[in-house]
Amino acid sequence: MWITTEDANAVPANTAALSAFDPEAPARKMLRLDSKGDPSPYFSEDRLATLYSRDLVGFYNRAVNTPWAQQMGGSVFDYDFVIGGQDHCPLENMTFQTEQPFETSWDVTVQFQSRSCWGTEEYTKVVFLIIEENGRPVIDDIFVYHGGETDILKVTLDQFWLQQQ
Repeated sequence: MWITTEDANAVPANTAALSAFDPEAPARKMLRLDSKGDPSPYFSEDRLATLYSRDLVGFYNRAVNTPWAQQMGGSVFDYDFVIGGQDHCPLENMTFQTEQPFETSWDVTVQFQSRSCWGTEEYTKVVFLIIEENGRPVIDDIFVYHGGETDILKVTLDQFWLQQQ
C-alpha cells in the first residue's frame, strides 16, 4: 500500500484498514521530528524508550557511552543520519510503502526530498525495519539510500564503537 503525503504528520489515506498495530507509526513519529527542518532528537530518552527495539537501543547505548561520544556531548553523530547531512530543507513529497517480507517484521519504505529548497530534486530512500516488541511496533534498524550510498544504523553504531576500542 502506497500512502503519499506532503507531511509526516498526515493521517494515512485508508485509516479503516489500519489495525491498532500500525507498523508505520514509529517511522512517522521519527520523521515528524524533522519534517519542519528542525534539529532531530532521534535518540532522546523518550524516543529510545518508545520508538526503538531493545536491540537497537543496546547498539546505541554502547556507542554513545564511548569517551569520544561523551566528549561530543553524548552524541554519536555530528550529522543527521536519517536525512543524510548537516543541512537540509523541510522534507517534501514524502511517500510511505509498507511490506511484510517475514511473518514478524515489516519494511516501511519512505521516500522524500530533503534538498528541494536548493533546487535539488533528488530523493532519499529510507527503509525502517519494524518488529513487534511487547505488542507494539518498534524500529529495529534503519537503512538509508542516498546518492548511491547505503548506510545501516546498527552497522554504523557498531563501527563507531569498534573504532573507539
